[in-house]
Amino acid sequence: MKRSIFASLSLATVSVTACGAPPPKAAAVVAAVGVFTSAPDCAASGLLDTAGCDVLIQQVIANHQKNAKSYISMRLCEEAEGADRCERADPKTFRRSLLAFQVTFSKPPVAIPLYMAKDQGAVGFSPFDKSKVILAADETIIFSPEAKLVAQSNVPQK
Repeated sequence: MKRSIFASLSLATVSVTACGAPPPKAAAVVAAVGVFTSAPDCAASGLLDTAGCDVLIQQVIANHQKNAKSYISMRLCEEAEGADRCERADPKTFRRSLLAFQVTFSKPPVAIPLYMAKDQGAVGFSPFDKSKVILAADETIIFSPEAKLVAQSNVPQK
């Protein structure tokens, strides 16, 4: 009898304590991130359809055209950005070559333009500000086969 009273009191104490405790925090949902070279390439990930990927890549191109730093000559662009990393923007200016785009599959999805990494030995890309390198070897990021090929082809051969 004493054991059952003790067990009942212990259970009651646990129940009262559990009632006052805040509920456990839900784990934050981390959106998938991918690197792609085209709308069909993005759609092949299965995370967004071709039309959605096309909208994102059009936004990336507009962002690139509006915000990429421009130079008055190819020589000045390549001095700042690296050899073979520039394109003609219009008849009078040059800018970094847009090579890929990164999509964060949040709601709504967000995409940014990507360029060759500043570190010419890195197989990957960097955003406008060159603040980080998005490496093709990063297993937390979906790198399409095409994006890997572009990243690898832009690393100088030794």
